[in-house]
Amino acid sequence: MRSFSATFFTPQDREGQPVQVSPWTNELEIRLLQQSAGVIRWDVKRILPLEDTTVPIYLKYNQVDTLSYLKFEDKAILDELSSMQAYKHVIHTSNRWMKWIAGIVIGVVLLVSIAAVSLYFLAPKLIEKIADSLPVETEVQIGDKLFEQTKNEFTFNEEKSKIAQQFFDSLRFESRYPIRVHVVKSNDLNAFAMPGGHIVVYDSIIRTMKSSSELAGLLAHEFSHIHKHHSTRTLIQMSGTYGLLSLLVGDVSGIASLIVLNANELLNMSYSRAFEQEADREGVKLLVKRGVDPEGMVLLLKQLKAAETTTVPQFLSTHPLTDARIADVKREIKQLTFTPQNIAQLDSLFVVLK
Repeated sequence: MRSFSATFFTPQDREGQPVQVSPWTNELEIRLLQQSAGVIRWDVKRILPLEDTTVPIYLKYNQVDTLSYLKFEDKAILDELSSMQAYKHVIHTSNRWMKWIAGIVIGVVLLVSIAAVSLYFLAPKLIEKIADSLPVETEVQIGDKLFEQTKNEFTFNEEKSKIAQQFFDSLRFESRYPIRVHVVKSNDLNAFAMPGGHIVVYDSIIRTMKSSSELAGLLAHEFSHIHKHHSTRTLIQMSGTYGLLSLLVGDVSGIASLIVLNANELLNMSYSRAFEQEADREGVKLLVKRGVDPEGMVLLLKQLKAAETTTVPQFLSTHPLTDARIADVKREIKQLTFTPQNIAQLDSLFVVLK
């Protein structure tokens, strides 16, 4: 039986580790290379249908509402799986996905024939619909491309990044994305989110905080941008008609290439006021659900508002810090019932991170 190299991801291991994968008749054998004799077996029936057959190829496995991923760089894995009867549901469903794409293409042809002004008015709704229906793997792929193209702009603090990741994981937000938190060195007060799971936090903004609830509020806000597809929708909008049509016809590589060519221009991308307010409100709900004081979000906004006179560089998550936004968060808090829970772990991680 042929084996394939892959990278294995779980909710607990978002960095991934190298594995050797062997397809068997009724199961997929995953042999961990970094652990002695470590073997994981996937029941074929629990492997989810492929939604995208472009490299890298992502196989998803659903077990008790937990998703694990295998990332393959070799497209030969598709030929191997398609030759085995037990895996037909994995490969054939992708054909139905392509039929769905084909239907969208017909709509695109009609849209292209309409005057440009009509596309201008239709684009926002199209962008929302497409972003909300994109496979998780596609958003992750786009976000990874953008992260690779822009990471040289920053100096990463690896030690603080690990602590910030532990802090986020301790919040236990339910996520379909592999969230990865990075702390970078900068004197500017900022943070931003990328499609598919990257959150970058400037260390200076952490230094201004006085409590763990403020950091929880910041991460809840940025996580909400990802969860609500704000990053993806804004990116598609900035990519113009070409980016919109690329995703409509399933050409992920097209918009990915556009990201590579225009990475520096994307440093100036910002969210709309509506997206920022939605991320604030969703963030507050997440804090309340996890028993973290939502007033931390208010304190964070007040801290940032006090620094409005300074030059804050725009990136994927530029914040319009207004009194109206702070008032909006306060109204949201009043509508919710907050029951405090033990956040000793968050407090201890915050002290170390400071």
